Amino acid sequence: MSCENIFKDVTAIHARLFHHKPALQGHINFFLKEFEERRGEREVLRMNSTYKNMSYISEQGIPNSTEALHQCLANLKESVSSATAQCQEICDREGKTCTQEEEEPNSLSTERERRAKEWNDFIGLQCERSATVDEEYASQIEALRSHYSDLENKLRSKVVL
Repeated sequence: MSCENIFKDVTAIHARLFHHKPALQGHINFFLKEFEERRGEREVLRMNSTYKNMSYISEQGIPNSTEALHQCLANLKESVSSATAQCQEICDREGKTCTQEEEEPNSLSTERERRAKEWNDFIGLQCERSATVDEEYASQIEALRSHYSDLENKLRSKVVL
């Protein structure tokens, strides 16, 4: 019997320590009660005003905006077509073809060739500069070596004497 009593006591202690459901439910209920008391009818009023605004927009705002959009797009289409026609007339007057498909490959190829030539010139110039710097570096190293070898020879000749 004593083992059963000990087991029941340990189970009761375990339940009190690790089962927080009743305490949490109390806190949740308290929070909901305070929230509802403080907010009151404000949320309902806000929801109603939002609903009224949305119904007004859907009834009057959307049809008005769609009509204005159709009118503006029609005007824009007319303006673009008249501008295109005027550009075509100007091109025809000057005797040039305004098709970009014919002009574009020629201009692209000439631009590519020009850029390739510039790039090759740039690379050649950089190679020349690099070679010049390497030669100057080598000559300075040789000059320093000869200078220090002369100094070393002078020091040895003075030490030997």
